[in-house]
Amino acid sequence: MFGVSATGDLQAGENPYRASTSRAAREDALASIPRHRLTAEQLRQVDTLIEKTSIFRRLPTQVIECDPEIYQYVMEHPEIVANIWQLLGIEKVVVRPVGPNVYQAEDGAGTKGVLHFLYRSPELHVIYAEGAYDGPMFTQNVTGGCLLILKTGYQREVDGKYYITSRVDTFIRLDNVGLEFLAKTFQPLVGRVVDYNFIATGSFVESLSRTAEMNPAGMQRLAAKLEHVDPAVRDEFVQITQDVAARAAAREERLSALPKGQAIRPTTRAQGR
Repeated sequence: MFGVSATGDLQAGENPYRASTSRAAREDALASIPRHRLTAEQLRQVDTLIEKTSIFRRLPTQVIECDPEIYQYVMEHPEIVANIWQLLGIEKVVVRPVGPNVYQAEDGAGTKGVLHFLYRSPELHVIYAEGAYDGPMFTQNVTGGCLLILKTGYQREVDGKYYITSRVDTFIRLDNVGLEFLAKTFQPLVGRVVDYNFIATGSFVESLSRTAEMNPAGMQRLAAKLEHVDPAVRDEFVQITQDVAARAAAREERLSALPKGQAIRPTTRAQGR
């Protein structure tokens, strides 16, 4: 369905809409890393983390209805979604850019970290993170790292709407957790949490796109309240939401101009919607 595949090569019988920890999924994830586009230091970070991976997990493939421009922009600027979540009382996560392609993140529940965007393109994001957890779950501080590989595909339907498919592969390194505890408790817990967060984030971006189409003035008022977003980024985000609204209005106008009885039949969407 998608102009750019986000599902990759799957082991026979594997369902792309279910999480996987298989060797085939792991090898496919490793093959998707654009090693020729990374610096020697970035490759060292990636290879060291992969060598010491405690948990590998391919998250379920997700399909959302979303304007590609707004999707790509919030992927490039994670501080936007984090700040909106704060304003809406959904999460306490704070994400701040601290350098080119580098962000500090804190979830308000004991986890702090630094995210490095090693590679960005509309179809592929590679993110390396280092962090620590100091909270009630453990008696001692837990440190670790994570490599996230986000693959994205886009499909424009005949009615003009876009559907975006995305999949994330995660390599997680935990430094101070015993192997027995990791296997019995932490690994399934991490799996449930990352799956939920990925699905919730995708659904939220989908709702942002829908709101931009239907209520651009409301989106502009919301954007004006973003305190942890650079003013230039905030202004560009507002302009993008206005462009999304204009495209949606033009699409509806084209559809309404069709002769009565003439219907647009969207392509069958991917499973999992």
